[in-house]
Amino acid sequence: MECCLLPGPGRRKKIGNGKLDIGKLVNRETQKEFQERAKDLIQQHPIENVEQHWENMRDGLIKAAEEIIGKQKPEKRKEWITDEIILMFEERRKLKNNETEEGKTAYRVLRNKINRKLKQVKERFLEDRCKEVGDLLKKGNLELAYKTVKRFFSGGQRIRCNALIREDNKMVYNHEDIALTWKEYLEKLYGGNVQDDMIESEDEVDKDELGDSIVRSEFDQALQALKHGKAPGIDSLPAEIIKAGGTEIKDKLYKLICQIYGTGELPEDFRKCIIVPLTYKMT
Repeated sequence: MECCLLPGPGRRKKIGNGKLDIGKLVNRETQKEFQERAKDLIQQHPIENVEQHWENMRDGLIKAAEEIIGKQKPEKRKEWITDEIILMFEERRKLKNNETEEGKTAYRVLRNKINRKLKQVKERFLEDRCKEVGDLLKKGNLELAYKTVKRFFSGGQRIRCNALIREDNKMVYNHEDIALTWKEYLEKLYGGNVQDDMIESEDEVDKDELGDSIVRSEFDQALQALKHGKAPGIDSLPAEIIKAGGTEIKDKLYKLICQIYGTGELPEDFRKCIIVPLTYKMT
């Protein structure tokens, strides 16, 4: 197994341009439209080996999902962000690609102006919320006062340890070295020490002693057991998309799994994983 480089503490690496709006698949008409589109896309490409078989299925399902259900809308902006600041954001975005000296200077000036403006409006907003909490406390409405405090003043930035000690007792600090240290540790932990003579070749095993083939009912049971709401792996393919693919897509996936089992070949996506270390809350 190959572990992917991990993002640094508190900086999770984004995959793709947003989450698929999977909730739309609850609608029967939308689900049927998705199944037809996925089937058309997957049938467009010839299949020569396991890798192409998997890539064809993966890309077809993701493209069909993007076309039919689309991506989730971005989260609502912070309540203190005004329309004036949004316009300033747009202007800053345009200046960011200006490579001239005048453009770079204008970008820095606007960036500093935005930072000052953000600080001012946020402070004013929080002052108003503090006054709101004070009024609620004077009226004896403790429950609503507590909810207001929890909503606007809790969940601050946590203290994180941005350093690791390698096996050679050397301390590493930057995100790239920390990610590499985790990668080496996990590959060593899960890689094991397997000797070639411990694994029998299929040619050396009597046909009567070969394992049973994968039964379709076992495949269906395993597919049904996939949990919803889980983060996808490196293939960016949520379980809900696979389960909503319909009978023909499931048939193709079953054939792929049987092909993998029979040949021993694994697609590249199946050989990689993404592991994000979670920092314990410091007390």
